Amino acid sequence: MPKRTKKLLVYLDQNFLSEIAKLDSSDQVKPEFRKIYELLHNGFVDEKLVVPSSWVHDIESSLASHLKDQIVRHQHYLGQVRLKRPDEIENTQVSTALDLFLGNDREDPLRPEAAFNAHPDQRVKRFGISINQNLEQFNFRAGRQDRAKRLDELRLNLGRRRVTYESQLKVEKEETCNQFLNKYARLLAPLTEERYAQLAAFSESQSFENIPRLSITNRLTADILTRKTRQIQFGDTTDIEFLSAYLAYMDVVCTDTFMAEQLRTLRIDKEFDVRLFTAKTGSLNALKTFLEDYLKDATPANRPSITAFVLPPKDNREGSHAFFHQLGGALAFMGINDYAEIYAFDDGNMPKYEYAQSPGVAAPFYGLQDVTPIEIRPGISGDEILKLCREHCHSDSFVLIDEYKTIPRAFLSGAAMSAERNMATTQGYRIYKRLPIVTKARNNHY
Repeated sequence: MPKRTKKLLVYLDQNFLSEIAKLDSSDQVKPEFRKIYELLHNGFVDEKLVVPSSWVHDIESSLASHLKDQIVRHQHYLGQVRLKRPDEIENTQVSTALDLFLGNDREDPLRPEAAFNAHPDQRVKRFGISINQNLEQFNFRAGRQDRAKRLDELRLNLGRRRVTYESQLKVEKEETCNQFLNKYARLLAPLTEERYAQLAAFSESQSFENIPRLSITNRLTADILTRKTRQIQFGDTTDIEFLSAYLAYMDVVCTDTFMAEQLRTLRIDKEFDVRLFTAKTGSLNALKTFLEDYLKDATPANRPSITAFVLPPKDNREGSHAFFHQLGGALAFMGINDYAEIYAFDDGNMPKYEYAQSPGVAAPFYGLQDVTPIEIRPGISGDEILKLCREHCHSDSFVLIDEYKTIPRAFLSGAAMSAERNMATTQGYRIYKRLPIVTKARNNHY
């Protein structure tokens, strides 16, 4: 179950996202990825999980520019929240740890607000908007290659000197302390001797050592530097960057096999109660099973008070734009905390509209309202319509609208209250329960 949120937090590293992005263009992708993507997407739409994006993803996508658009598109179907930059998270964690050291009131360093730009439990929005930062113009590849080369030279040197993991971890901790003191002495200058001594004592304390961002970085770095037979890879430093910044906030982390092995060996996954999965077939199947079991029993983080389904009426279809404008007003009238969802059935014969601001561009029959269309065939039966309503409904009850007529701004609020009171109708429209009451009924066509 999620640790600090209502939704399960799932981090996909770039390898996972790249494989998912290739699902529509390559038959070389393991079939397990398609099922995992479908589960993640359904869980996101059903308000049960979220897959955040991050600055690290942006950089990685810029290095695989041929897949960037596909990656971004698939990310929009998995989450609408974004993680802060690693340095921002580090600053928050350091500040919180310093408060603890000084005996001040402190907040939980692993609270979602410390890592996310918006709370991950927020409602799923109909639209996701991102900005193309054109990071391809920066030569991130050369910098990473140079860093990997220098680190591997250091690894070879440490190997010749037979330096152990424990010894190198001590060196990493000392270097982290020095970097902290140099950084904050510069930022807070001028510093009194008393204040500097206070910061120095903090840098040597358990509070400082336990800062997740610094602690994970030190351990993973010491580990790759003291491995005698494995050359440091191009992506190792990137993996350490995202794992040290984001792992502690996640419930599930999907990463490469080597990093998962490191995390398990150092027991970092146990320390932060994180489930690890890799792209190996066995692990992908385990992830699929885990998601299936979780989604089956999980409670949605947010649920609408009422759902409205609009059928194409037999007459007056040209009035659809005006009617959905009323529905949109009724949706806005509900406010933020109490909300409804609106679906519109489309049998292929609904009118199109054109706005003066966008001549020549066809707008759908529901206009610019927050409506999700559902395609149906003409002549579909009433029982099939109700089945589709129950499959898409996320509230306990729904109202089925089969005629365009004038409705009040409080229509959806009133429908929710009517449903709560077990009333059968609202404003002349039928109210149904999402879970059907089994009765014998005629199979009418709408």
